[in-house]
Amino acid sequence: MAFLVVMKRLNVNMGDLPYFDNSDAKPLREIVFHHDREVEKFPRLHSLTRIEDVLEMNLFLEHRFKGIFMPPNFLRQV
Repeated sequence: MAFLVVMKRLNVNMGDLPYFDNSDAKPLREIVFHHDREVEKFPRLHSLTRIEDVLEMNLFLEHRFKGIFMPPNFLRQV
C-alpha cells in the first residue's frame, strides 16, 4: 500500500486573529481575519491516507513561517 503525500503551493491567508463571520445566515461559516496577510505559493501537504500526519506537518510549517515554533529546551542550550 503506497502512502502518497503531495505538496501543493497555494495562496494562503496567514492573517492575525481569525474569527467566524456571523453577518450572513449561511450554512457554512466563513473565517475572516482582523489583519489579512496573503502569502503566495505557500507549501501545503495533501494526502488521503495520512490525514493526521499531514495536518500536523502543515501546522508545523505555518508555525515556522510565523516564527512561533520553539525547538525543545535541550536543543536551545548550545
